[in-house]
Amino acid sequence: TEAASQPVSLKFPSPPRMQDIQLLFSSANSIAFDPQQHLWNVWNADMELLGHIHRSSPAADNVVGYQGPTETLIALDTDGQTIGIAVGVSYDNDPYVDYIRTDKYFRKLFNGQSLTELAAIDLQTAGIEGVSGATMTSQAVTKGIVASASEYTERRATIESIESSRSTDSEKPAELSSSSTRNSFLRSISRRDISTIGLALLGVVFALTRLKRARWLRVVFQCLLIGWLGWVNGDLLSQAMWVGWVQSGLPWNNALGLVCLTVVALILPITSGKNVYCAHICPHGAVQQLARNRLPWKWKIPRWLEPLLRLIPVGLLLWVLVVATLHVPQSLVDIEPFDAWLWPITGIAALSIACVGLLASLFIPMAYCRYGCPTGKLLDYLRTTSHGRWTPRDTIGLTLLSLAVALSFIA
Repeated sequence: TEAASQPVSLKFPSPPRMQDIQLLFSSANSIAFDPQQHLWNVWNADMELLGHIHRSSPAADNVVGYQGPTETLIALDTDGQTIGIAVGVSYDNDPYVDYIRTDKYFRKLFNGQSLTELAAIDLQTAGIEGVSGATMTSQAVTKGIVASASEYTERRATIESIESSRSTDSEKPAELSSSSTRNSFLRSISRRDISTIGLALLGVVFALTRLKRARWLRVVFQCLLIGWLGWVNGDLLSQAMWVGWVQSGLPWNNALGLVCLTVVALILPITSGKNVYCAHICPHGAVQQLARNRLPWKWKIPRWLEPLLRLIPVGLLLWVLVVATLHVPQSLVDIEPFDAWLWPITGIAALSIACVGLLASLFIPMAYCRYGCPTGKLLDYLRTTSHGRWTPRDTIGLTLLSLAVALSFIA
């Protein structure tokens, strides 16, 4: 395999994996980068050219899905027509990526088009549907394909223009590169983003005004959070998502609603002293609030046990720090229930935590929020207090911060 002169990607520095290429060319035996065409040539064992591979990286390295970018391999026949795509290495959550890999319809969606035609796709009007249950990841794959095809087309146009005019003007490639970068970040705001941002702002209004005292209005809003923000959008904040963003960058062009929701969740505890997200926006919290006091039976936790239960989210935060800083190959999705809201692809661990936590909430008010949620605990550590005294919460927060710094040096 020859990698000379190929574009450099910091996210995906290795050559395409043969196992991924053989999904597209079953008889593929070897590959080599062609600096003239800027494509990877694919040969069989008899050194017959089967076709070409175009990689979405590095053009799509900053197109973030749920947790991070995903590299896509676009297979072209010898005439330059797309014959399929394969999802290669990904920083996104494994269940979401696997869901795309097994969706035959999505993988054939771009067949019969050249890279020039792929570059011309208008994502706002093309009507390309994402893979159900992995919407953010599949949308990121689609945007990455269009962005990389656009960069490839512009590069080829630049080369042809230079060759035809024999110009030595070095500014032209830079100008086109800048245009390519702009095309890579599609700033269109989806209806999902608008609805998530709108519900987040309504949550802030409820938290900071007297509207929360109107019980019927609060119940209506909680049902809206559960039905729309939870089941329809699946936009819940989680440790897995935040760690992915820290490692791969914010998905400004793919999940603006979640980014804005994160800003609200992080800023309000600092500025107002209130954990607005957990109390007024989180769909999982809204379910527990509606379940509270619905049964006549209550479980009273022994005094000696409650302090131990409250250490569970602290321990989970410690585990998140270890996984994130030392890059331990463990899925953080499985320590919280929020993936259960993405019901088509939810895992057993997330679904089990969701069911057990919600069942416990029938007997212990807000059981999961109080004794199991690391995301809520992290937001609690950001809350300011009016008395200005040092509290045990401050001690734990400082300890977690110190551990994060220490682990970063070890990593």
